[in-house]
Amino acid sequence: VIASRKPDTPLAIASITKLMTALVAEKHGDLKASWAINNASTSDIRPVLGLTVGDKVKISDLINAMLVGSANDAASALGAYVTTITGSPMIETMNTEAKSLGMNSTHYENPIGWDSEQNYSTANDLKLLLDTIRPMTMFSSLDRKLSYSFTSETGKSYSVKATNTLLSGDPDIHAIKTCYTDEAQGAMITAVHHDDIKFVIIVLGSPDRESDTLLLKAQVLKTH
Repeated sequence: VIASRKPDTPLAIASITKLMTALVAEKHGDLKASWAINNASTSDIRPVLGLTVGDKVKISDLINAMLVGSANDAASALGAYVTTITGSPMIETMNTEAKSLGMNSTHYENPIGWDSEQNYSTANDLKLLLDTIRPMTMFSSLDRKLSYSFTSETGKSYSVKATNTLLSGDPDIHAIKTCYTDEAQGAMITAVHHDDIKFVIIVLGSPDRESDTLLLKAQVLKTH
């Protein structure tokens, strides 16, 4: 760790929750499988794909759309999928995985990241999660994508735009996850690849996550 400020303070993490949603879906599910969208797999709170009941969508497409565009209905669908295949509530599976990674100051309440007193983590705990997920292909293959599109098995087209607005203007930026809610404020986890220097910036509870990320990037590069 190069520098930190209150890394063990539990904070609301909103859609950063979806990193764990993706991990347990990949770990317990089949990325090539399809899921029939039901009422538990939908959400109308943006950002969304616009999934419709009765459609069939690949698990890999749901994960990719959730990570790139933070699609809430994709997260809902993955929650319903994991609950069905494991026989245990999605939240139970997520919290069990967090404990196995040593994320002792983390608790998940839902797979989307809705604000809740029981949905929180710390910067140090999120670092443990990143150590696990960053080497995985499903994460590394998406970190420079400005959008993600796919077609369901019934022929319906879906598309989302990347939530990390720094991607288009900075080739050093590799997106991991962003979020914003009233309680969590702005949060952004970003990898920086500059020549042979690589590092990760975790910003939580920020009124201006983009500016803070760029400021931290500049400071790190100045000292290296």
